[in-house]
Amino acid sequence: MSGLRRLLQRLREEFFPASDDFDRDHAVKTSGRVWKWRFDVPWASRKTSVSYQPVNPEIFARAISHLPPETRDALFIDLGCGKGRALLLARESGFKRIVGVEFSRALAKVARKNVAGLAEVTVVCEDASKYEFEKAGHVTIFLYNPFGPEILEQVVENLRRQGVTGFVVYVKPMHDGVLGERGLTLIHRENAFSVWKI
Repeated sequence: MSGLRRLLQRLREEFFPASDDFDRDHAVKTSGRVWKWRFDVPWASRKTSVSYQPVNPEIFARAISHLPPETRDALFIDLGCGKGRALLLARESGFKRIVGVEFSRALAKVARKNVAGLAEVTVVCEDASKYEFEKAGHVTIFLYNPFGPEILEQVVENLRRQGVTGFVVYVKPMHDGVLGERGLTLIHRENAFSVWKI
């Protein structure tokens, strides 16, 4: 593919994304891709981030099927929630308290529009590496490959330091070796995701 065609494809994916079945069924806008170099965050932060794309609903469902049923009564936190698709999927899956954490103001704004009117869902604009879990207690942390290993190490250190218990569901687990090295216990692994106990 030529450089110009690749650029045009990227522009179409970001600015004119085609709605998929999920978006059409839910009347939301979570499709498309947003390249990390266009995030409205400090330049240094873009180096450790990953471009946005929405999680596949079937992979999400398969991944959380490995969690105990009682997790639905605890807090679900999506670090790097992007446009909020996983937040909507978590609600459909029975989670009663849901928080999306997104460091791009533009993406957080889109996510808030997509979850508008859902009292159990909150979106905060914050850096995941600085997010305070202290009041969270027992949680399910969801990650769709939102950042590199440096940020993931900080997140795991924060979880341990703040005494958080629960699970990490990591879709497209590019750096899940970090979780094992930091003392989390692997529950299940497939090519598309891994599930860990904190």
